[in-house]
Amino acid sequence: MFAKLAEESTVRCESVYHTVEGPEQRNRTRLQLHWPVTFCVPRLSDPVETTTQNLSSDGFYCFARIAFVPGELLICTIRVPSHQRNSSQNVLLLGCRVRIVRVEATQETGFYGMGCQIEDYWVLNGPQKLSCRFPKGWGRREAPLVSL
Repeated sequence: MFAKLAEESTVRCESVYHTVEGPEQRNRTRLQLHWPVTFCVPRLSDPVETTTQNLSSDGFYCFARIAFVPGELLICTIRVPSHQRNSSQNVLLLGCRVRIVRVEATQETGFYGMGCQIEDYWVLNGPQKLSCRFPKGWGRREAPLVSL
């Protein structure tokens, strides 16, 4: 179903939640990139996997089967193609701390469009992967959670 959504040039949305005050002002160019994203959600037992619909240095837009809460702070990984000829790794894992700034119901039943603002990011090197275990009292300035 994500493939069907990704192929459509526009997806008509009906606003469900909106926490951005005033008119939206994007300062960065958005690129139509479809990169895999995995969200770690403390209230869910399993990570949420999706694909970006567009991306800038400030954030991205994606679709998911659950509606996140505007203002919610989450950790995610974005799989960035590396396109390096002499490398054994064909993707770069980018860990991000994101804030959900917009959630919309889509015409596709069961999907929500989400605007995510990137507040911080880091590169996960080598065999590292993102841990979805959040320590008690996790907050804005915690270090990235990484397990080897």
